[in-house]
Amino acid sequence: MFIEDAFKNIEGENRTMATAGVFATYPQPYLSVAGGIIDQIVGTAFLCICVCLITDKNNKIPAHLQPLLIGLLVAMIGMSIGMNCGYAINPARDLGPRLLTLCAGWGWQTFSFNGYKWFWIPIVCPMIGAVIGAWIYELCLGLLLSAFMFASTHPMVECKYTLKLLQSFSNECFAHFLGLVICKQERLYNTAVCISGVLR
Repeated sequence: MFIEDAFKNIEGENRTMATAGVFATYPQPYLSVAGGIIDQIVGTAFLCICVCLITDKNNKIPAHLQPLLIGLLVAMIGMSIGMNCGYAINPARDLGPRLLTLCAGWGWQTFSFNGYKWFWIPIVCPMIGAVIGAWIYELCLGLLLSAFMFASTHPMVECKYTLKLLQSFSNECFAHFLGLVICKQERLYNTAVCISGVLR
């Protein structure tokens, strides 16, 4: 509503894809389908890795700094790879505006753009990239940081056992086990004798 006059000045009464990019994301003419898929997966994976890094309590980043760092992160991704297709890196950032333009005068061309080869990429690929990014962080850093934090908060108790003491303990355990076996054999023998006596 606030920029309708600007749209009319550019393209008249008919809405075209030239202004649809104000709302949703669309690729540059040189970008292939495979390039768009890789762009969204890699961009979202990098975003998710850094968000996990910033919000992980083991890294002890102050909570009041986390929104600022995430905002700078999104800006950095936009300035580095945003020229390809507007760096959706979030299904909600693209699908909602695309539905808006569908209903606000741009029509079905917002979905049929490039022969229906584009609209699903900024919706599906960011979810794939997010899962990949989370796994990369967890496997490469998350588990390691958790182990370090556990080790720092649970120091190992000094071991005071000697080899001689362990051997003595092992011999006692074996003797106890052997005694149980012998006792069991004696009970079986006595039971067998009693049964044979009854049968006679």
